[in-house]
Amino acid sequence: MADDRVFGPVGLSNGKITRARGGSDAVTTILTNNADVLIDTLTLAMPLTDDGKLIPLAKTGAQRSPFLPDLPTIKEFGVTGCEVSGEVILMAPRGTPPEIVERLYRAMEEVGKLPALKSRMLDLKAELVTNSPAEAMREWRDTLKV
Repeated sequence: MADDRVFGPVGLSNGKITRARGGSDAVTTILTNNADVLIDTLTLAMPLTDDGKLIPLAKTGAQRSPFLPDLPTIKEFGVTGCEVSGEVILMAPRGTPPEIVERLYRAMEEVGKLPALKSRMLDLKAELVTNSPAEAMREWRDTLKV
């Protein structure tokens, strides 16, 4: 069970694990003491940590966050095979001509350079990564293998 594999090494093997129906439900669950830990995005969790309502324990991604550089990864606690990161992927329908896909990619690259977008992403504690369509597909397939 996930609780033994993920939380056992840090002494929470008998912790309360609840499946939530989305971010706001998950936050309500932990803030009302109906769960012992919350695994969610930095975008959702950071305002709660800034307000002192939640204490960040570890990042589930492969590397530390630039927004919380002193926060260790879950792997640094000895928990392996549980690296998780949230991604938003722009997709086009199957059969979209390659030249259209390339134009969309180039447009997204340009949008990603806009100071207003960079600033907003920082406000949201989100990292903007613009991968080529081939890189995005490779990462997507690697994610589905897990």
